[in-house]
Amino acid sequence: MEQDNKELLKKIAYLAVGIFSPESENFNEMVDGWIEKGKMTEAEGKKFVDDVMDKAKNVKSDLEETILKQSQSFYENVHLATTDQIESLNKRVTALEKLHKAK
Repeated sequence: MEQDNKELLKKIAYLAVGIFSPESENFNEMVDGWIEKGKMTEAEGKKFVDDVMDKAKNVKSDLEETILKQSQSFYENVHLATTDQIESLNKRVTALEKLHKAK
């Protein structure tokens, strides 16, 4: 039963990652409260916080990668010029304008 409670607390905390940043005071206060109430030891609390922090970093990394892939796909499909392409065209126009003025 105690193990089930710890697993439930973990699941709740993982859900809370979306609500509370693991670095926030709210998250730390929540874990400190669990320790004070005897729901987990200090060592378990530290491990729990470390686990949540690692999970949050992985979620953040995965989310950033997904957003990058989706934004690249979007720009490829809407056929918009990239910043590099625009800069290249600006250089070509400037060069052509200088050439035209020289004639």
